[in-house]
Amino acid sequence: MKNYLEKFKQMVDELRVHPQIEITEFVINPPATEKEIKSASKKFKLTSDMLDFYKQANGLTLRWKLKDTQEDEEEPICGNIELLAVQDVFSDWEDNIYFDDDDEFKPLHPLDFFVNEACAALYLDDSDNPEVYYHYCGEEMYPLKMDFGKYLHALLKTRGFWYWQTAVADKYQKMHTTSPKHFKKSMPKLFPDFKLSEIL
Repeated sequence: MKNYLEKFKQMVDELRVHPQIEITEFVINPPATEKEIKSASKKFKLTSDMLDFYKQANGLTLRWKLKDTQEDEEEPICGNIELLAVQDVFSDWEDNIYFDDDDEFKPLHPLDFFVNEACAALYLDDSDNPEVYYHYCGEEMYPLKMDFGKYLHALLKTRGFWYWQTAVADKYQKMHTTSPKHFKKSMPKLFPDFKLSEIL
């Protein structure tokens, strides 16, 4: 079993001692119950990485920011992680993510709702190991070329930096946003050990 929870706790401990960073929220949900896992498994056969994570924590929330961050900054230097509970990920997202059976976003099941308007979502086609997509709600989706386990790995490496997903998506499909440049410029300054190659 991969000890994802311990890795997240270690990452948060490192953030706590960072001289420029303030953690504003860190919540670990209790492990998923057998009933919750069985319910989700009726929709999709969970992968080993999914089972490892949800049996340790049925979702978690992390929010951090620079100690001198202004609330109205267009591109803030902060981090947001909102990993949803397994029963929520594999629930019906009609009228939230898609609105009819022909909607191209129907296969998307949000996994990490890191901001209100965007999320990382599993694309449930017929694969037994679905790919994670970046989704700007109701407007666009871009492949991240990673599965559930690789997404958690990337979360740990990026510390959930604001819109880091766009920097990965931009590698595979050019995006019309400044977020990838903001991430690539700001992340190494804050975390000198970070290498973009670790998540691509």
